[in-house]
Order: sequence, then structure tokens, then C-alpha cells
Amino acid sequence: MGLRFLIPSLLLATLIMDVALRFVPPQRIAFRAWEPAGLFATAEGWFAPNFRYENDRSHGDLPNLGNLPRFRQYRREVFTTDKFGYRNPPSGGINDMPAAIVVGDSFAVGCGVSDGDTLSGQLMSHLSGRRVYNGAGGGAQWKMTNELIQRLHMRDGLIIWQVSERSLLAESVEAETSDFYRVASRIASPTSQTYRTLRALRHWTQSYLAYSPLSIFLTRGFEKVENGVWLPNPLEKVVLVAQLRNGDSMLFLDFDVQTFYQPLHDSGTYLSEISALVHATGNELLVLLTPQKYNVYYPLLGEKGESPPEGESRLDRLEMDLHRSGIPVLNLTSPLRSQAAAGLQRREYNYWIDDSHWNRLGIETATTAILRAWSDHSGSMSNASIRRNASSAAR
Repeated sequence: MGLRFLIPSLLLATLIMDVALRFVPPQRIAFRAWEPAGLFATAEGWFAPNFRYENDRSHGDLPNLGNLPRFRQYRREVFTTDKFGYRNPPSGGINDMPAAIVVGDSFAVGCGVSDGDTLSGQLMSHLSGRRVYNGAGGGAQWKMTNELIQRLHMRDGLIIWQVSERSLLAESVEAETSDFYRVASRIASPTSQTYRTLRALRHWTQSYLAYSPLSIFLTRGFEKVENGVWLPNPLEKVVLVAQLRNGDSMLFLDFDVQTFYQPLHDSGTYLSEISALVHATGNELLVLLTPQKYNVYYPLLGEKGESPPEGESRLDRLEMDLHRSGIPVLNLTSPLRSQAAAGLQRREYNYWIDDSHWNRLGIETATTAILRAWSDHSGSMSNASIRRNASSAAR
């Protein structure tokens, strides 16, 4: 009789606790902004609208992924979104036509850095008050980018389309659309309030089911025991701990290491389609190719692994494809490698030691390269005032 009463009581108490804790704001529990920002994204953008995250002890994702807390490097992080769910100031010039829109994944949005250090933030600091809208998040997609262009009434501007080394391009624009949005668009017009309500309800439901503070607390408790001392650490293989030539340890995502030795393969066909669509809106396209951390720091490791594959890398091949198609492209591999080599002895890195994303210095290197490319294509990219500002900053 005791067990018959105790077991259902424990299950009921656990259920009540799990449901109750889901009403705790995610930013109170998360160690960085990226995960809570992506929950309850009920507006048009990638993140929760009017979201604000501040943490003086934020740290990188790799110590958590590999359960290696001794490698955490604590720092302050501030992450703010506007009412549309994109990472921009919530007010101020929200209706002004921007000079550029940045789209892409976590690298473009600025995962791991505060608002002023993002790519859009650093570009704006060189453009004399002209706005650069941060439309990045889960990856560049035409549907969301086109919605941004139309809402911001953007013309004669620049779309900075960031492509990560770790992600394959879509086969076509049509292939981007998920089954849910195909069904929803048949029920209601994509510009209608009914469509927006269906989208918001879907995202809220998914986030509510996925967000479980109780599960987070239990996982953290298990990881303290599965630390490689009391019990084996099953997550250790997810992260590679390597030593640089200056003696510092640096963490790398194992998936990025594998894609370095076994590169993904695709072509520029999809981006050619994107280029035509962007030009049809009266704007210009600049494709930004971003290497992964291991690609940048492999030449600087004290003990290198197996030899990298011979021939051109995936980003190099993609760059050549786009050049042949006449699409402006900027491959950041060389600038980031040069900066990494120059700063090694000073212990100045362009990626966080404990994260798979750029820090402020790496984004600054990318900003300088973009401004130079913007200036070099002054005959076709954006208006004269922006060209003068970009040219001055690049010099």
C-alpha cells in the first residue's frame, strides 16, 4: 500500500514541479543568451521579441557540450532584440531604411558577444549613423530576408549573406519552406493576422514543450558526477582540447574537426538564385564565407592531427563558383588566419577559447574586410555617402 501511494505521489509531484518551473523566465537559468533568446520566438524573427539578457558570468558553449567546466572563461554578455524578434536595439530608427541587412547563422548574429560587438554593430560604428539591420539567426533564408527587405522598404542597399563552413546550402529557394509553412499558407495568406497567429502559436507550443528547467537542473546534477573522476564522462568526445604553439589550450567542436578533414560539398547554384532575387528587389548581394574555428587555428596547433585533404577547401571552391557567376563574395579564411597568427604570441584570439564562435576581435577583422569589399565594389554597391564612409573606415 505504501508503494502504491508513494510512486504515484512522486510522479504527480514531479509533473507539478516540471510544469511550474516552465514559467520561470529562461534567461534566469541559462548560462548564455543564445538558448533562451531562441525560445518563444513568436514574432517574425528568430528570437523572442523584446528580449533582454544580461549576465556577468556568461561563458562559451564548448565546456558545457563536453562537460569540461574547468575550461570556462567568464565574461559579460548583453543580448537585446527588437519587437520583431531580431537582434537589434528595441527602439531608435526602427522605421529608417537601413544601408545593409546582415543574414546568416549564429556567427552573423553575434553569438557569444554583447550587442555593440556584433557584426552589424561594428559596421554601423563606421557608417556615420547609417543603420545595419541584424536579420541573422538560424541561417540565411530567402523568405525571411525578403520579408525584411519589404518591411524596411530597403532599396539600393547591401544584403550581406553569411554562409558557414559547417552548413550545407539549400538545393533551392523552394526547398527552404517547411511543411508547416506550406500548410499554413494554404489556410491563410502569409501577410494575414491569421497566418501570424498560427506561426506564433506553433513556436510558443514548441518552446513550452522543449523548455524544462527541471530537466536542466537534473542534467547539471548528473554531469557533476559524470566528470571523468567519479564516473566516466560520456560527453568528452564531443569536444577536442588541443594545445596551441604558445602553450594555451583551446577547445574545438569535434564536428568542426571532422568537417575540416572531410569537407562538405555543394555548389553556388542556390546562391545564384538568391543573387537574382536580391537584384530584383533593387539591392546588391555580398556573400560572406565564414570558416570554422579549427580551420583558422589548425596551422597554429602544437601537435597537428592528420594532414588536411589536398586541393581546395569547400569555401575556396564555393568562392570560385561565385566568382565565375559574377557574384560578389568575401572568403574570411585568409584574413582570420592571418590575424590569428599575428596575435598568437600576444594571446590575442579571434575566437573565444571556450566557444565555437568569434569574439570581438574576430568580428572586427570581418568588419574591416567587408568595408574594403564594399568600397572596392563602389560602382554597384549602395549609395555614394555609404561608399565614402566605408572607404574611409577601410583605410
